[in-house]
Amino acid sequence: MKSDSETLAGLPVVRHPNFSLKDVPRYWYGKEPELTCFVNALHLFIPDGENFFVRTILDASRSTNDQALRLQVQRFVGQEASHSLHHREYQLMLVKQGYEIESWLTWYQNLAYKRMESTRSPLLNLSITVALEHLISSLGEWILKPGHSLGDKADPTMAALFRWHAAEEIEHKSVAYDVFQNVSGNLLIRWTGMLIASGEILCFWLSASQHLMRQDSRITIKSILACWSRNHELNLVVPHLLHAAWSYLRPGFHPAQIDNNMLASDWLNSESMKNNDKHKVPCNNSNEIAI
Repeated sequence: MKSDSETLAGLPVVRHPNFSLKDVPRYWYGKEPELTCFVNALHLFIPDGENFFVRTILDASRSTNDQALRLQVQRFVGQEASHSLHHREYQLMLVKQGYEIESWLTWYQNLAYKRMESTRSPLLNLSITVALEHLISSLGEWILKPGHSLGDKADPTMAALFRWHAAEEIEHKSVAYDVFQNVSGNLLIRWTGMLIASGEILCFWLSASQHLMRQDSRITIKSILACWSRNHELNLVVPHLLHAAWSYLRPGFHPAQIDNNMLASDWLNSESMKNNDKHKVPCNNSNEIAI
């Protein structure tokens, strides 16, 4: 089997880590309701988003004869399938903690996928996937950097879960981009995809956060402002995403130019990850997903 460090220069590895969420406290991030809801909101819209990524990339990759790229796509799909299992467990955890999420999910799925996705061309949908993958991997880099409060404030299980996801987003950061370049590479469509993706991720994140916060009587406008003031990192989220979006617009841009592979490799080879990674899928053809 290839090591994770070797994989970062080639194929992603499909892992099935074991994160038990049954004992995670309701306010798992710094014991702060506002901060916890803001981060929980990611798990309301990202799961369906990752299903969208898989649909668009699989559809586009079927037209390529590049076998190396097809294998990259297979591993990408395998990683996203593993993420999906943990997303479902996470949403069940939120329900058990007393949150109502079904109404928001129904609204989001109808708007984002039954309406918006269906009215756009496959190539534009692919370009949106590429842009969102870049933004999410940029968030992953931010989470993995030394000094991020996730390590000090968060419940250890949740911190490990987010870091695993972040590391794998970096690990497969180039796959969607390479598929887009293989089938088109049109710069104007790539730019348009980022414009749409940036608006969507900010709007849906804020909407999901509001939906969760409105269900907690401890959260008020005053407490949100106080939380924002205490947690300086919250002020950096939007600038960080905007900086990532701006760098993406450069004509010669490629995700591989971003020097963050070691952040992912260090975490994937850490003792914390090895203790959770009980079911790593071997790198052989019997585990590949046909495309």
